[in-house]
Amino acid sequence: PIALPRSRSHRAGITTKRGFGECQVHIEFATPAEVKGSGQGRGNSGIYFMGIYEVQVLDSYENPTYFDGQCGSIYKQFPPLVNACRKPGEWQTYDVVFTAPRFKADGSVESPGYVTAIHNGVLVQNHTALTGFTRYIGAPSYKANGALPILLQAPGDPSPPARVRTPLGRGVGHAPARGGPRWAGGGGGSGGCARAGSPWSGPNMFRGTLSGFCSRSRAARKSVR
Repeated sequence: PIALPRSRSHRAGITTKRGFGECQVHIEFATPAEVKGSGQGRGNSGIYFMGIYEVQVLDSYENPTYFDGQCGSIYKQFPPLVNACRKPGEWQTYDVVFTAPRFKADGSVESPGYVTAIHNGVLVQNHTALTGFTRYIGAPSYKANGALPILLQAPGDPSPPARVRTPLGRGVGHAPARGGPRWAGGGGGSGGCARAGSPWSGPNMFRGTLSGFCSRSRAARKSVR
């Protein structure tokens, strides 16, 4: 396991080395065992699909905060169906299926993105339609783009950082026909189809360690603002 690096930016941290659109992700995380702070200031992090759609990570165990900022929320859009958090310091799991939004040739939305999330074996988001990319301040909105790296957000709160381990992911989308509408789907390559054997193997995957991740560059942060 590693502790996520600190940053004051909402979209800094570590990212996959390649872009993903539609994907399935499994990750284990632990918020700090030493409780410091309250609300959003306790183990705050997040999983940003395509670098811009956030599923919140937070110590929400006996820790009141705003409803759409809890662990398991689609940040600033939809609260979790239930608070499934374990005690601080305990390892927890996320299993998330992300359906990328589709865009028409003119950049308008053809269909929204969707998130299904299971937190510690409990369904917390059930094919929830996103209203746009994550914004800390302001209403969410969509901006047409292609596949982008998955970001594990660096904490900006004063508490000790969250830890992560054993990330697993695979693209499950298929690239659009050439000349068709713009789509934020698959990561390319195999179109998300795994090789025979492990479902977490193939050219469109990351698995097992954090070797598939890198620190996010300033240029990458700028590209999705």
